[in-house]
Amino acid sequence: MYDEPSSDHETAGRAVDAAGNDGPGHPANLLAWFVIILICASIALLLQGAAGEDAEAPDEPGAALVMTELVARYGVGAARFVDPEGVYEGMKPQLNLGSVAQRQRFVIFAADLAGPAEARDVLEQLDELIGDVRAGREEGDPPVMRESEERVHELLHRLYGSQVDVDGEPVIALDALSETERQFLRDELGWFGKLALTPENLVSTEERRELIRSAQRVTFGVIGGITALILIGMAGVVLLVIVVIGFGKQNLQWRYRPGSGVTSVYAETFALWLLLHFGLQFLVQIIVAQTGADAYAFALSIMAFFTGLTALFWPIIRGVPWRVVREDTGLTLGRRPTLEPLIGVAGYAMGLPILVAGLVCTMLLMMLAGLLAEPPSPLSPGASPAHPVALQIGEADIWVKLQIFIVAAVAAPIVEEIMFRGVLYRNLRQSSRRFGREMSIVVSVLVSAFVFAIVHPQGWMGVPALMSLSIVFALVREWRDTVIPAIVIHAISNAIVVGGLIYLFS
Repeated sequence: MYDEPSSDHETAGRAVDAAGNDGPGHPANLLAWFVIILICASIALLLQGAAGEDAEAPDEPGAALVMTELVARYGVGAARFVDPEGVYEGMKPQLNLGSVAQRQRFVIFAADLAGPAEARDVLEQLDELIGDVRAGREEGDPPVMRESEERVHELLHRLYGSQVDVDGEPVIALDALSETERQFLRDELGWFGKLALTPENLVSTEERRELIRSAQRVTFGVIGGITALILIGMAGVVLLVIVVIGFGKQNLQWRYRPGSGVTSVYAETFALWLLLHFGLQFLVQIIVAQTGADAYAFALSIMAFFTGLTALFWPIIRGVPWRVVREDTGLTLGRRPTLEPLIGVAGYAMGLPILVAGLVCTMLLMMLAGLLAEPPSPLSPGASPAHPVALQIGEADIWVKLQIFIVAAVAAPIVEEIMFRGVLYRNLRQSSRRFGREMSIVVSVLVSAFVFAIVHPQGWMGVPALMSLSIVFALVREWRDTVIPAIVIHAISNAIVVGGLIYLFS
């Protein structure tokens, strides 16, 4: 059920129609969508190119190393409560794979949970694998190992294979490394380097105790977080059933209003915002690179996010009153201002089952890509659709982490929901209204979700998961006719992910 459009909306529609805006087929609307598609395609190609460069440049830490560390921390923490050998055998298939850097870290994990003899065996297996890969390389191919990895490899051999006990079994030879070499391992391998140099039963230092505490925090955090999300998801399923029944019995109604009839102006506004947003973010990168102000990069990004909202002046310049723009784009408090944020909280719970479906699609897409692609090198790093910000949290100080959290949980939800579920969704609903309400909703939800997913830096593999989130945002926007619940859902989702990563790496 729809509400009747206000007289202001009718006036705005007549004013813009008089200016030549006569619907989705108008040249202005088509041109705006050409620009939107061009920008989205350019972003997707740039991200794909960046991903390819990252794969060819192992100097840069990637999502695979981040996941390796998190999984290893979880294992080391869990081994304090259950059988370490069982934990090791269960996690070996997940960790003993990927690049040389990943496998070197697994050697240290093996030494801590299964002992130096197992670490030596794993290291020798890695030696054979490296030899096989080198034998298959052609002239001009990049080296199998970087210089720093070569040095790490040599130090690991001395640490786990240079000394034996009276029974001929390998022992961890801490005294085989100089202090300079130990510091190199700490600097190069981070948490793994510290783990290698503080083996259980050989040292009893505060560094070792802190490593174990950090690992246990990950274990408790993962178990607690998964449990909480399962419970919230179960509650979300119940709420989702109640809402569907409510709509079926017409106790609940779609509150989205037809609005002013303005069409192309909002496509123009969204295209302008894309140019502003990504242009400003690129400018931030230049400023940071030129000034070295890395500690303030995300603060500048926050400013760029909100500065991009100046694109909302475009409809006003084109003759649409601000009050109409607010109502068209859902920039209102809604029918029940105190209820809308609570609907956002409930919407997050209801959206979790849909997100799970999106994650399953992402996993299937990754499996399909693996089947269709040429067989990778056994030392190729694993690919995962991670946001670049996730890779920066581990090394960030508290000030940078605070900036990252504000970007993710405040700036991005507000700005992106206004533009995607406010401006873009209005244009799509107006453009597709000739298809009928139900089909218009389907088209608008899916197109806005795809555009939202494709401009994010997770790449093609992350599209299904991001689309599932965006579908939830758009459906709640359609239901409530305000972007407030969608902002709340978006903020909760990002806050949980980023807050969880900050906790796990604390």
